Amino acid sequence: VAIFLAARTYPWTEERREKERTYDLRAAVPALAAAVIDGRTQLSMRLQATPDLMARPEQLVAALFPGAEPLLITRTGLIFDEPSPAHDAWRRRGRFEG
Repeated sequence: VAIFLAARTYPWTEERREKERTYDLRAAVPALAAAVIDGRTQLSMRLQATPDLMARPEQLVAALFPGAEPLLITRTGLIFDEPSPAHDAWRRRGRFEG
């Protein structure tokens, strides 16, 4: 985790739907912290999700701990930099209705 945070860039290549894409994973992770709890590593992270750059928790786990599978991923919140129709609908009705 310390090496990842100290890096200016972290090129990451992923394959999705038979397409390969390379991007800077470090730029998509503005905050990351690790703690050992009951012998397991718990990561707390803030990930960017924009049309141009998006990171997923399982990508970061794969980059930090090659071969490891996350046991549990829990989203604790969403932060919108810009107004979102989906977010506004959720706040008005308590859930998204498409």
